Amino acid sequence: MMKMVNDFQKEYPGVRFNVFDGDGDALRRQIDEGRLDLACLIEPVEAAKYNYVVLPIKEQWSLLMRSDDSLAQRTAISKNDLYKLPLILPHRNIVRDEVSDILKLDQTKLNWMVTNNLPSNTIELIRSGNYYAIGIKGIKALSADPKITFIPFTPKKETGHLLIWRKNNMLAPGRRALPPVRDRTD
Repeated sequence: MMKMVNDFQKEYPGVRFNVFDGDGDALRRQIDEGRLDLACLIEPVEAAKYNYVVLPIKEQWSLLMRSDDSLAQRTAISKNDLYKLPLILPHRNIVRDEVSDILKLDQTKLNWMVTNNLPSNTIELIRSGNYYAIGIKGIKALSADPKITFIPFTPKKETGHLLIWRKNNMLAPGRRALPPVRDRTD
């Protein structure tokens, strides 16, 4: 996403971004309150009340763990593997439900220890070797830690991203940056 911001600002240097990280619920609340113009959300999203564009970004759902864990040698993780592990789960029910539907998980059998709203917050817990996190592949890219690995689920589950904004709301026009006004007393 930040590459898209960079490319956009090259073409439109007067546009400024105020980047705010949060889960989908927090971002949608800020859109609804008029405190954000746009939000990039990971699906699933209740998007019917927004205008949106599907972004050309796909992420694969996986289990994140330490690279030296015995499961790290696997090519895929199944639902039966998940029932045995101390898990960090996504905070949003809609996300947990979607992953559970695809994997045919019984959520009552999961040994979840932590939920979180920002996946990058889980990296330190994963490093401890005491937790495994359900998340998207992009989390590993954020950490750039060779001690963290990503093993995809079977069956494969991918998710997309949406760029949303309020319906019936005019977005602020982009403006070219003007030089600062100086008070000239001479």
